[in-house]
Amino acid sequence: MEVYHAGEMLKIKEPTSVILGMFDGVHIGHRAVISAAQKTGLKTVLITFTEHPALILKNRMAPSITTPAQREKIMDSLGIDYLIYLDFKTVQSLSPDEFIQKVLLPCHPQAAFCGFNYSFGMGGKAGPDELKALGKKYGFKAVSVAPVCDDVGPVSSTRIRRLIEAGKMEKAARLLGRPFSLCLPVVHGRQLGRELGMPTINQSLPEGHVCPRFGVYASTVQMGGRLYQALSNVGVKPTVGSDHILCETYILDFQGDLYDQMIEVSLYTFLRPEMRFDSIDILKKQMHHDLQTAKNWLAEHLNENIVCAGK
Repeated sequence: MEVYHAGEMLKIKEPTSVILGMFDGVHIGHRAVISAAQKTGLKTVLITFTEHPALILKNRMAPSITTPAQREKIMDSLGIDYLIYLDFKTVQSLSPDEFIQKVLLPCHPQAAFCGFNYSFGMGGKAGPDELKALGKKYGFKAVSVAPVCDDVGPVSSTRIRRLIEAGKMEKAARLLGRPFSLCLPVVHGRQLGRELGMPTINQSLPEGHVCPRFGVYASTVQMGGRLYQALSNVGVKPTVGSDHILCETYILDFQGDLYDQMIEVSLYTFLRPEMRFDSIDILKKQMHHDLQTAKNWLAEHLNENIVCAGK
């Protein structure tokens, strides 16, 4: 997959199928749009933004479900040929016609695909109907893909954010089409876990990233082609007086230094809320109880290719 950032000269020469949208989370609804575009047999160009338009248009936070690196990895795995990042501030004043001329036409589109609620042009006032009309004007077919729905309604990034923030990871995973994961660099911590006999990797949640409900999760870590069982805590460590949001993960059957490495931790199920304990000894006992609970859950719900400790 070739990646282009705002202002870079495109080297796309062949006719393409263009895919439009934010695609935060790359959930099952997004995948339906991508799949429809790929069925044309053309090279695919996915056009998205470096930051969510809602931050600028509506002056509200839309926490990211995936980091840019995660999004790129998923797009690549789905077979996207070209990924183009736009700077929203440079295109927000374009009329719908100007947007097509300056953004789409350089990609040589024979077809353009979007979700049912896609909007573009100044003020986001143009939608799928306007895209279809402009497609007729400029010689490409425009297709609006119907939403993927469950018993609640259309699958959306907004719904998934709320589920993650509530700790409802199984429901979020169904809408994402995969477990929710944090893919972040490992930072240095206070090494309290090492003192407790359960050394952890520490990952700092960046500003603007969706924050799971504070608490303990059964989790896994993917490294070196192996999937390890793990126990993760998301929160601020109230027992030791910290106030910075971290994801701390104890990886079963692993020893090694992972500092500064980008590690993906998948959160499968919420076990309990974050708690303040009266002593480190009580905390230690609770952590070992949590570990056994996580191992039991993972053994029951995940397939056998996972590395299982204690067997």
